[in-house]
Amino acid sequence: MNTATLRPERRAVRQAAHRLTEEATALTAASAEAFRADLAARASDLRHAVLTASHAEVSSRVIAEDAQLPPQTVREWIEVERCAPVDTHHDHRPRWR
Repeated sequence: MNTATLRPERRAVRQAAHRLTEEATALTAASAEAFRADLAARASDLRHAVLTASHAEVSSRVIAEDAQLPPQTVREWIEVERCAPVDTHHDHRPRWR
């Protein structure tokens, strides 16, 4: 499917997955510490994109396909987000409830 015709939320999931997987080889040139930090940031970006797509009512099956993740992983991330307490003092990202 042409990414230009995708909803922005799905496009963001695909881009985050691409950054996490396809650009990993470029990260190996960095130090181990920098590699771990960048990899963690990219994984966090993917998780955020997955949750944003979920809040936009994209099905978890479609999100999993776009993210190249097992459907169970996507469902678990969504469920954890749904059950997480809202911490208004430390987390300044919008909550999607």
